[in-house]
Amino acid sequence: MISLILAVACVALPTCSPPVVTGCATPTPTIQWTPVVSPTLAGYELFSRKGSAAFQPVAQLPCDWFDPDDDGVFDLRICRGAEFTIAVQRYCPTCNPGETYDLAVKSYNFIGTRSVQFSPTVTICMPPVYQIGSRLPYN
Repeated sequence: MISLILAVACVALPTCSPPVVTGCATPTPTIQWTPVVSPTLAGYELFSRKGSAAFQPVAQLPCDWFDPDDDGVFDLRICRGAEFTIAVQRYCPTCNPGETYDLAVKSYNFIGTRSVQFSPTVTICMPPVYQIGSRLPYN
């Protein structure tokens, strides 16, 4: 069973003139899950849904293989989302700011077979995306 974790990373940026530092210029939801322990693991797939709709795939996150000791054997596997967090805004291009989504993941193997069950879901409200140097509305 995959456990899905939601975190929100935030960097305070000066955004208004005269300089006002907001608590968070662009809150960035990030997710991470417990890795699947399997020699045939090839990657994970991220799914999203709005409300009670069915989950839809939004991103495949293949694992990368490395040869750290240069012996010709690619024996180090690193998987996005399992070994380090991923930014939801980057991997869910269909998620619109200000809308609420449920997210879940499934693992898949080398022949493309997905795990039967989804991970537990996390629910997020997608934050607005502000470009560096843009002005935020404030009261």
